[in-house]
Amino acid sequence: MNTRAGLVLGLVCAAALGALTGGCAVRGVPPPPPPAAEAASGRSAAEAPAHAAALTAREAYPALFDGVPLPRTDRYTVADGVDAGKQAEMTFEPSADGDIAVSWTIAGESRPRNVRVLRVRADGAVVMPRMINQERAVVSVFDPPLLVFPGEARLGSPVSESCAMKVHPIDDLKKLRERGKATSEVVFEAVGSPPIGLGGAGARVVRTIFKSTLEKASAVRTTVRWHAAPGGAGGLLAESWEEKIKILGLFGETSRQRFFAAP
Repeated sequence: MNTRAGLVLGLVCAAALGALTGGCAVRGVPPPPPPAAEAASGRSAAEAPAHAAALTAREAYPALFDGVPLPRTDRYTVADGVDAGKQAEMTFEPSADGDIAVSWTIAGESRPRNVRVLRVRADGAVVMPRMINQERAVVSVFDPPLLVFPGEARLGSPVSESCAMKVHPIDDLKKLRERGKATSEVVFEAVGSPPIGLGGAGARVVRTIFKSTLEKASAVRTTVRWHAAPGGAGGLLAESWEEKIKILGLFGETSRQRFFAAP
């Protein structure tokens, strides 16, 4: 890979949603099964009970709403793919501008790999105005803020939104490195248990497809998340993601990761 292509790849990796994590492929690490191969094995829209036919943003992301003490830290084990075998922490804390900063930090490292800035929109949806990627030293800005989760997701009914996207150096937000368009599609797929023996019966399974089309590259990131069933402390039980990046329409790279709530 030449120097220019490598730089573009780094920018796109930094810009793509992690959903909750970020980073590019680590060469030589065996990839986990892609999200499509371990899709929800639970009950579909037709089979789920009536009380489970919808999932609200408050139920999926309780730490973003009033009544949940912050900061809050959840701990995870990376099972395979990028950073396989490592421990990680996801921390929710108020940001200086009144939003919620969600950081992803690998155990033993002094700073987060990335920080997603989230807010609750007037309609109850969770959106992301920007993402800070410390590894790549860039900030991705979404205008209007990118959809993370709708105010209410109906079982089996996708919700999609698009926005403009810009990528800036972390030390100079007036300088523009890349620009383009981003689209986020979210679907509450099923009610079931994580495929890892953690328990979590009745978990809500959500698939998100994030697509970015920039001037020099494009990316598609598919994420499957198992959210704890409403009624308890809430939180994320498990996540599996796969990201495919194409540079200048000529070549691409794929990375994957799965992580589970630490016991």
